[in-house]
Amino acid sequence: MEHHKNIHGHVIIGGDEVEKGFYYLQYESDPSEIKALFDQAKFHEKSQFQDRHNRVFILVYNRNDSTYRLEGGAYA
Repeated sequence: MEHHKNIHGHVIIGGDEVEKGFYYLQYESDPSEIKALFDQAKFHEKSQFQDRHNRVFILVYNRNDSTYRLEGGAYA
């Protein structure tokens, strides 16, 4: 099932498989890291990050509607 979440003022879309990535972005990451991830995705189309459990996620920026898609969730 697809979810739409507002995290730090950004709309992020992703399925059940990226729930841990949503959680990481909202509760476990540093605000300066969040800003850098969103900026990199916006200016370079995507950014990759790992949560503290070594799961890899990709944040993809959609220029058509200014939303982000969260993908991944596999272990590194």
